[in-house]
Amino acid sequence: LLLLPMLLSGVLAAAEQRGHHVAVQEHLMVLATRGVMVSDEVADSHRMDILGTSAAELAVYFQRTGAIWVLIAAVEAAQMAYSLAPEGHVHRANYALNLGSLLSASVTAGVVQATALVKAIGYKREAYTLLPKNHPSRALSASNLGLGLAEAVRAGVLQAGALGEAVDCLREAYTLTPKDHPDRARYASNL
Repeated sequence: LLLLPMLLSGVLAAAEQRGHHVAVQEHLMVLATRGVMVSDEVADSHRMDILGTSAAELAVYFQRTGAIWVLIAAVEAAQMAYSLAPEGHVHRANYALNLGSLLSASVTAGVVQATALVKAIGYKREAYTLLPKNHPSRALSASNLGLGLAEAVRAGVLQAGALGEAVDCLREAYTLTPKDHPDRARYASNL
């Protein structure tokens, strides 16, 4: 019942800004995600996987539309997926990276205070340390950590000394990426 006003305001905002059909689609996505979060019929291991996927899908949708209430639902789903992943779980690094990225997006969108960047960096750092150098997602994780550190320094929540670590991470992302890989130019630009 406490979520009802937020759900209704999200649906109304979507209807006004993007049309009624879009509002219904957003509403269904958010409700389906929140339904998995509270269902007694879903085992935690399955809930973790569903919420990890839902968080990623909601994040993509937010990037396309800017629908803040969808971003909030994505963060909630990512937090629960991460909390359900025990240490040593094969997907824990992915859940940590996703949660860190969503928290950073929440700061950028003005949903949470800049101090949340410290938590975001913690999750990004965990993902980075969990992935060995030969892992296919290591360069992405290094890039996200480097960009997060730089963002936190710009926001004034970390000292300028963190920029050295940021550059090291960004350099690692660039170095780990093959010359013919489509992300190499982006990693070079981030440096």
